[in-house]
Amino acid sequence: MSYKRLGNQVCTSDAGSGTVALISCLLLLTGCAGTSNVGLRSGEIAPPGAPTMGTPETVGAAARRETAAMGREPRIMFEMNVHDFGEIGLLTQHVCEFRFKNTGMGVLKVEGKIDAVCGCVVPVLSQTVYAPGAAGTIQVTYMAGDSLGPTTKLLKVHSNDKTDGGIVGLQIQATVVERVAYEPRQLELRFKGPQANCPPITLRSLDHRSFAVTGILSNGSALAADVDASRQAPEFTLQPTLDPEQLQKHPTGNLVLTLTHPECPEVRIPYQIVPEFQFTPSSVVVFNAEPNHPVLLDGVVLSNSYAEEFDVASYASKAHRVRVMGKEKVVADDQQSMGYRLRLGILPPAVSNPQGFFEDVLRVRLTNGKELQLPCRLFYHQPQE
Repeated sequence: MSYKRLGNQVCTSDAGSGTVALISCLLLLTGCAGTSNVGLRSGEIAPPGAPTMGTPETVGAAARRETAAMGREPRIMFEMNVHDFGEIGLLTQHVCEFRFKNTGMGVLKVEGKIDAVCGCVVPVLSQTVYAPGAAGTIQVTYMAGDSLGPTTKLLKVHSNDKTDGGIVGLQIQATVVERVAYEPRQLELRFKGPQANCPPITLRSLDHRSFAVTGILSNGSALAADVDASRQAPEFTLQPTLDPEQLQKHPTGNLVLTLTHPECPEVRIPYQIVPEFQFTPSSVVVFNAEPNHPVLLDGVVLSNSYAEEFDVASYASKAHRVRVMGKEKVVADDQQSMGYRLRLGILPPAVSNPQGFFEDVLRVRLTNGKELQLPCRLFYHQPQE
C-alpha cells in the first residue's frame, strides 16, 4: 500500500480499497478546497479565487459597524407635546416654550420654518443644528381671537429624525373667556328718525378689576366719544357721537375701545349704517323651477328704515321675466320702518344656461326718483339619473 499526503489529509491508493477509497479522497480534496481560507491568520491574504466567507472576527466587526451606524442617527425628544394656557381673555397675547433634546448619536437638523395653522401662532426656533445631547427650544406666541370657547392650534416640526417620517406634532390649547362684558354687541346706525343717534355703550368688568378706557377708534373717525384715560373703574358708560359725512364714506366698520384691563386690551364693536330703503330678503332664490312654469312669491318686503312714507312709480325687470302682481302696505311692529309686501310673478325661460339656472333683476323706481334693485335667481329642476 502506498500513501500520498494532501495537506493534513491522507488518501490511500490500495487497490483493495476500491472505489470507496477513491471517492473518499475526492471528497476530502473537495472539502479542503472549500475551506482553504478558514484558518487565515490576522493579516494573511487569501489566495486568488478563494471564497470570501469572513472569519468570526470580521463578521462581528461588520455587525458592530452596522450597529454603530444605526446609533449615529439623531433623535428629537420633546419634554411635552401639548401646552394648555387655560382660561385667557379675548385678543390677549400669550407665550410658551416647547423644550427638546437630541437624544440620538447623530447630528439633528431641524427646519427653521415650523408649520402653524394660522397667523395667530408664531413659532420661533432657537437654532437649527444640534449635536448629540444638545437641547433647544421652540418659543410660541399665541394671539387669542375674538371668539369665545375652547380652541386648539397645531404645529408641525420637521427634522432629519425619521422615526415618524421626520415630523413631530405640537399642540397649544386654551379656553377664551370674556373678561369685560359690553352692550350693544353691534351698532345699527340711522341718519334720521328716533334712533338717529348712536345708543350708549356700557362696559363692565366680569372679574371686578378696575380699568381705564384710553381711546376710541373707528373707520375714518366716523364715531367718537369723550374718554378720560386717567379714570379707573370696573364699569363705564360711553355716549358716542356720529360724523354723518364720514359715515357716508364708511357705512360699515368697527368701533374699537382700548382698555387697560390686563385680560381685555380692547373691545371691538362692528357697526353699519342701516340703508334708507331695503328689500327683505335682499335677493330671491328659487329651486326646482320648471321652464315656462310661472313661480309666484308673496314674501318680499320693500321697506323704509326711517318709517317715512314713500310710494312706487314703476317696476321693470332686466330680462322681462319678473313682474309685480300686487303690493300691500305694512308697518313693522317696532314702528321703525314701513313699506310694502310685494307679490312677484317669475316666468323661467327655456333652459339655456349649462349650469341650469336663470337670473333676472327687478328694478323698482320710487316717486322720489330713487331706483332699487332686487336680484332674482332660479335653479331648474334636475331630473334624477
